[in-house]
Amino acid sequence: MYYKNLLEETFKELNVSYFEKDLGYSFDQPLSITIATPQTHFSFKTKTLRLESTDDFLYMDFDNEFSFKTQAPFVNFAPSKDNLLVRLSHTKF
Repeated sequence: MYYKNLLEETFKELNVSYFEKDLGYSFDQPLSITIATPQTHFSFKTKTLRLESTDDFLYMDFDNEFSFKTQAPFVNFAPSKDNLLVRLSHTKF
């Protein structure tokens, strides 16, 4: 629930309109996303995003084409210009 709330707060900050159903999100316009680690980053656009989390892991799926699973305590969402920034770190934020 923590990541769901954090993600939805970031959508509000970005003024992104979305439809949510069962932790899946659909967007009117493709959402620009940047995934960043301390070493690199990559950006893409998505029309759908699915989020699942446990105490240990966070799983995200984009347009049913790209997905990743990472250790949950090391993920942070933030607005960055006109896109959603997903920051992955080796330490907690």
